[in-house]
Amino acid sequence: MLGVPAAPPAATRPTLVVGDIGHRTRFHVGDEAMFDALVPGGRAPQDWIAVSADPAHTTQRTGVPAIPRLGFDPRDDEAAREARLAAVLGFDGAGGAPAEDPAHAVLAALDRACALLVTGGGNLTSVWPEHLYERVALIELAARRGLPIVVSGQTIGPDLRGRDRELLAGALRHAALVGVREHASHALAAELGVDPARLVLQLDDAVVVGDGEPAADVPASPWIAVTVPPLGAPAHERPILGALARQLAALAERTGARLVLIPHEGSLDGALLRDRRVNDILVRELTRLGAPVTALPVRDPAATAALTRRADLVVSARYHPLVFSLAGGVPCLGIHLDEYTRVKTRGALGFAGLEAWSLPMEAAVEVLADAAGELWERRAEVRARLDDLRPAWRASVAAHGARVAAGLAGEPCPGVDVVPADAGPEPRASWATTARLVDDATLPLRRHARALQNAFLEAERYALSLRAALDEVTAPPEP
Repeated sequence: MLGVPAAPPAATRPTLVVGDIGHRTRFHVGDEAMFDALVPGGRAPQDWIAVSADPAHTTQRTGVPAIPRLGFDPRDDEAAREARLAAVLGFDGAGGAPAEDPAHAVLAALDRACALLVTGGGNLTSVWPEHLYERVALIELAARRGLPIVVSGQTIGPDLRGRDRELLAGALRHAALVGVREHASHALAAELGVDPARLVLQLDDAVVVGDGEPAADVPASPWIAVTVPPLGAPAHERPILGALARQLAALAERTGARLVLIPHEGSLDGALLRDRRVNDILVRELTRLGAPVTALPVRDPAATAALTRRADLVVSARYHPLVFSLAGGVPCLGIHLDEYTRVKTRGALGFAGLEAWSLPMEAAVEVLADAAGELWERRAEVRARLDDLRPAWRASVAAHGARVAAGLAGEPCPGVDVVPADAGPEPRASWATTARLVDDATLPLRRHARALQNAFLEAERYALSLRAALDEVTAPPEP
């Protein structure tokens, strides 16, 4: 290919890896944990090159050399994304990208890489098209070079529309291995045309993170780990957090346990952003209600996972606290906010046959204390169930790790799905019926709200692109 230098021998070539990593002020424990689970993977950090939102931060945290992202902007509308995709692909073999363009470093890294690894997360969706387009571009560029491509630990969709669906379907067909972490994602990947021989249902990659590590500052037992993400605009969020605080206070009174708020997204410098801002509100509400509560800072993935595994119970409206707790044998209650988080929450719990221990936020504000209270009283039963499953899960994780390594080496990597568990302990109290009825009633409304939100976001992106074009046209000439 014109403009592509001869590649160094495979033994000395790094693997290019992309994940949603490198955010100092929006550090996301789960996304970073999935990266940590596969990289360096028994190899030296220098055997990898990471694509990161903040390369310096990623290298400082992990030791892995890192380069900037390709330059897809979350503010872009579809036309701008298409233009950027065409530009990035057009740079390839046409003299390369300008030195000041972020694609320059990525193309150079691909020219010397031996493989491409796309680490997990929920980015292959129309909700975050900038991430989807970036991964499509990287996969296409790697495929042009004949590099092995492995995609691991993914939630696909469930919101996947039009051009996004078309692009992703084409990209995934290049992959030697596509690992997905829910039955719903497996079915959607099959619809997109992924070869069944290359498609595998897997446990989340981060299930191994923090395993066996000592946990620092473990609260005195009994204690309940709680994680709540931002819930929207203040006018919408405040009443929900107030109702949640009342439910959590009732749970603390019923169990005699301390509530420990563990953030999974926020600033590493201690600023009250994302989950830490939510926790600040909850602490004030819970203190007013007389509930024992502790709020912790954002920590690195291994420390967060190790601490979560020491809890007596986990209540979470985020995904990875459930992953960490299930892997550690800790009973957990999942709260979902929309169809996307419902797929993830029930997918994680489903590997243990515990999908019924989940509920929508609309029900949580009314029955969380009853739901978590029943789980607390039956935690020995649920913990025994999880302890029985853990040996098989460890074997499954090891098998998937071997598949990933084989795929990156260009070797056959036949997939064997993780064995689904039979139904585990089922809720007996009336809260489960309430939660199911509320879930069934509100799911269509949540889907409609998501569609409206996506339409507004796309309109906003289009307006921003028009504004940028107008500013460029009306800008005074440079002297």
